[in-house]
Amino acid sequence: MILLLTFFTLCFETYISYKIFDKSFCSPAFIFCAGFTLASADLLTMVDYWKVDLHWNTYYVITGGCLVFILISFAVKKALRSFKLDTKGISLDVFPTTRNEVNISKFMLLCVLAFNALSIMILSYKVISVIRSFGMYTGILSSFGKYAAISKFSNRNVSLGFLNNLMLFLRAEGYIFGNLVVVAYFKNKKIDFLLLLCFVSCVISTFITGSRGGSIYMILSLVPSVYLCREKKILKKPIKAKYIILLGLLGFGSLFLLQLMGSVMGRTMKEEVSPWAYISIYLGAPIQNLDYFLQQPHEASEVFGGTTFYYQIQHYAIGHNRLDLIYDFDLPFVKFNNHNAGNVYTIFYAFFYDFGYKGVVILTGLMALMIQTIYEYTLKSIRKPFSISRLFYMYMFPTIPLSFFSNKFYEGLTIAFVKMIIFWIILYLALIQDKYKLKKR
Repeated sequence: MILLLTFFTLCFETYISYKIFDKSFCSPAFIFCAGFTLASADLLTMVDYWKVDLHWNTYYVITGGCLVFILISFAVKKALRSFKLDTKGISLDVFPTTRNEVNISKFMLLCVLAFNALSIMILSYKVISVIRSFGMYTGILSSFGKYAAISKFSNRNVSLGFLNNLMLFLRAEGYIFGNLVVVAYFKNKKIDFLLLLCFVSCVISTFITGSRGGSIYMILSLVPSVYLCREKKILKKPIKAKYIILLGLLGFGSLFLLQLMGSVMGRTMKEEVSPWAYISIYLGAPIQNLDYFLQQPHEASEVFGGTTFYYQIQHYAIGHNRLDLIYDFDLPFVKFNNHNAGNVYTIFYAFFYDFGYKGVVILTGLMALMIQTIYEYTLKSIRKPFSISRLFYMYMFPTIPLSFFSNKFYEGLTIAFVKMIIFWIILYLALIQDKYKLKKR
């Protein structure tokens, strides 16, 4: 059974990546392999439901892709550490903060909360107005889900215009305040509720356009921040098993919330499925969808890298009026055993679609090169809570384990990411002053 062999191979690769990357649960290679291991484990439990097994080429693509990621990451680690990487000499940091101590006044945080609340109301009003214009309004929360469906599966213009920048600003703010919540907790041994409210308001804003991924990304981004705050103790003393189990249960429990959030926002499926089957559509199904795709003949994208760099190409085409570069994203829905399996195919789908097997090797290696480099700089700036490398890694971190789902990493490297960096700098200059210390409220 090739699926079972895939699972055990991925378990071995995950274990190896844990051992050779300083026994870190936050190293890029470990979480990349762990994501695929978890997905394959889910698929194993749902074999009778889907009635599928994998083919050898799928085994080679998935396990080979993970192996490439491990090897390139290890090479980067060895190279940078052998050169005694020093952020004082070669730095990615643009923020002058040198201490793990920052402060934002209570008045400023209240102003931030007021701004976020007003922004959420403005964005909600705009989205509801768009849905009303199509005569589809049935409620506030359902409007968010309908907006997501229209924007993804129709050619109607539902752009929020300039308000897209406001949405992005709130998202950038979320990474800042999420990091601050963690830093404040480890500094004062208690949660700063004003900081937490600022972070939660940013998470709430991601639901306005019907997205559930935005909130998941923002919450997952806290993991590397927690790790960095505890890094020295973690290296000296193993993490207690109960904390790992608790983290796993919380993560698994959050998967059940996907169905609940989808129902609240009107994003329901035509087929009635159990919670386990619903989770499997997002967890294990992408692997079997990839297997299905690899067995089918297909033509490579007419545009170079048209699937891997779809969002970058579409942004360029629209900005430069290149109608010849505007095309649909080829992600057909798939069914197995008469059950809907969704239309996501793991990150390797895009690589193989555009460049075949060599694309899997080259693009996976390039991804590992970039992320491991950022990770190494992040470790060197551990006492700088606002180093650009730290925020980079917080932003990129969720895309790594979610590679079993789709091409989140390259999809995230767009002009929106450049704007987010600018917003981080603006927020730092507006809110953070190095001369203040983080005090107990």
